[in-house]
Amino acid sequence: MTLEFPAFSPDGRRLAYVATVPLLGDLNADWGSDIHLVNVDGGGDTTVWRRDAHGVTVDSLSWDASASALRFGYYRPLFQDGKFTGQQARVMQLDPTDGQTRLLLDDADYPAFSPDGRSVAFLRSSGGSTALATIYVANADGTSARPLLAAGAPVFGAKLYPRFTPDSQAVVFSALVPGDGEGTAHAAHPGGLPGGPLPAGQAGAGPVDRLVRLLLGDGRASAHGGPWDLYRAPLDGGTPRRMTTLDEDEPYFVFAPDGHALLVYGASGLYVGKPDGTGLQKIDPGMTHGQADWTVM
Repeated sequence: MTLEFPAFSPDGRRLAYVATVPLLGDLNADWGSDIHLVNVDGGGDTTVWRRDAHGVTVDSLSWDASASALRFGYYRPLFQDGKFTGQQARVMQLDPTDGQTRLLLDDADYPAFSPDGRSVAFLRSSGGSTALATIYVANADGTSARPLLAAGAPVFGAKLYPRFTPDSQAVVFSALVPGDGEGTAHAAHPGGLPGGPLPAGQAGAGPVDRLVRLLLGDGRASAHGGPWDLYRAPLDGGTPRRMTTLDEDEPYFVFAPDGHALLVYGASGLYVGKPDGTGLQKIDPGMTHGQADWTVM
């Protein structure tokens, strides 16, 4: 079991997290994610949401400003006769007191809500691959969705983890560096098998890509190895600006609660620096991919 996507409550007293049983080859096994809630002292650990089908996984988790609800990315791969036939990708809202959920957004991955509570950013993928994904922003209720990046913006091989800046005026995201020049990679095919080769450095890293890697075990849908960094794009659709030069692998990041610093968690290290991405210093060596959150105790 892996523990993922930690999210401190706004008052810093509780921690929500995702517990995932990985797929070990048997599609009929009970694999997937549940959501837990625990006090910050480690006591009172409770399962507040259980997956509603085999294979359902959670790809993001956050609190609303009132701390009365959790929002999460829901992903369910669909199979028939052992073959992948499609997917459900949704943004759900959860009442942690009774486990009830309601749909906020359909066809959306990796949601993140703005600190001012007015907007949501998310990925909308084609065929489940972030190599073909577009970052959207919308009102917090899911209305008025539009692509974040302006026409003519650089083409990124893959994108992950869109998050708002502390002032809610821009979106930062993790992406493969354009024009990386890495070796040939393959994207996930809707049929669950690798498709044709993508241009260099444009492998996918979305839920279906991860599923294909698990099933095939040969890395043909992998984006690992190409350099990733963080980019910032204004909400008005301007050109994204590269914030870091870490050349990391699928870096996850979080801003300090008061916005004074940025924490980046990559496969090669844990870094902290200024919120604009400058001055990053490695404070711990990396071992694997993961996520982080930041609170004041």
